[in-house]
Amino acid sequence: MPRLRQHHGPRFGERTLLGWAVALLGLASTSMVRAEPTSPDPEIAARVSKVARLRGQSNLSERRQVSAAAQAILAQTPDTIQPPFAVIQRELVRQQVVEPIHRQILAGFATADPGSLLEGIDPVLQQALADRKWRWFGVATQPIQGDPERSRLLILLVESGIDLVPPPAATEPSPKPIPLHGTLLPPYVRPQVLVTDPAKQIAPLPIEIRGREFHGEVRCQVRGLYQIEVIGESKQGPHVLANFIWPCATDLPSVPQQLAQPVPKILRTIPESESELVRLLNEDRKRAGLPPLTLDERLTKIARAHSEEMAKKRTVFHHSPTTGTPEDRVRRAHIKNSMLAENLAQAGSEDEAERSLLDSPGHRRNILDPALTKVGIGVATVQSAQGNRVLYITQLFLTE
Repeated sequence: MPRLRQHHGPRFGERTLLGWAVALLGLASTSMVRAEPTSPDPEIAARVSKVARLRGQSNLSERRQVSAAAQAILAQTPDTIQPPFAVIQRELVRQQVVEPIHRQILAGFATADPGSLLEGIDPVLQQALADRKWRWFGVATQPIQGDPERSRLLILLVESGIDLVPPPAATEPSPKPIPLHGTLLPPYVRPQVLVTDPAKQIAPLPIEIRGREFHGEVRCQVRGLYQIEVIGESKQGPHVLANFIWPCATDLPSVPQQLAQPVPKILRTIPESESELVRLLNEDRKRAGLPPLTLDERLTKIARAHSEEMAKKRTVFHHSPTTGTPEDRVRRAHIKNSMLAENLAQAGSEDEAERSLLDSPGHRRNILDPALTKVGIGVATVQSAQGNRVLYITQLFLTE
């Protein structure tokens, strides 16, 4: 029987969908002019909550840590660009926000006239909340440097399927165990925890499971950064519910300069995009001292069809209601195998997708598995309402 390892691809493309949707707000109304401008953050937060309630998302609430992350993101992002994913991810981690799926709304407005912003933001919020259930949000505003009459707004939305407080950073190496515990939220069950250690070795963390609750222990035995990932399962297959860095006697590193800057979008055809993803994948294997994977056109055909289905439904899933599991799809194509694995991603670019997958212990284990020999990568694309290109990506691995 083939050994199936599946891990849900993190949907990191969320950040690009609404980044410039309200960039011109703040010009139409003067309903809230103040002689002495004050922070509009509380009023904006109240408006987000109101729109969420109208859309049946009464559980969406402001989280102090997400707002703090949004403020830090604005402070280090030039006024002329949309905050890059690497910066958002790092600041969320600094605030111990462990959920990997987020969306941003970026806007400009007249500092003395936030009323115009509030009047125009409702349809943007309705669109941002339309396609999934968000749990947390954060709000931050900041005057534009060199132009005190203009300010920027950043709203971060965070999806969550877990209650988890990450363990505190360890100050020195020690065999002393540090508790790690959490609770999966419906519909997720069967928690698993994977850990990548500073030497980039990946291993499951032993945990005690009681229903949706789990308890385990981490140890700061080697100085460096540990990557901890929590996976839960639903009818659509496994999902990454938490993915975060745990520092062991070291500081969280700064974002590499090349990741902190916006990457120019290269519009590739589907075959070009798939070829680029194969190239990036095999470069990562080469850096790890592994041989390249052979591209298999049969697997590419299966992977592309699955990506097209995900793009049509605008969501990411391993278990399809029409084609079944990855194992079902490969068996139906009469491809024999002794081992099978699948990675999924939704992202704004090929580079972003591969980097995000490699930062996930479960997906990294598939990419760098020496036992796997073949791969097929399929891509499908959609455009958001604002015209941004979103990639749906399937990596299908096997050993015959």
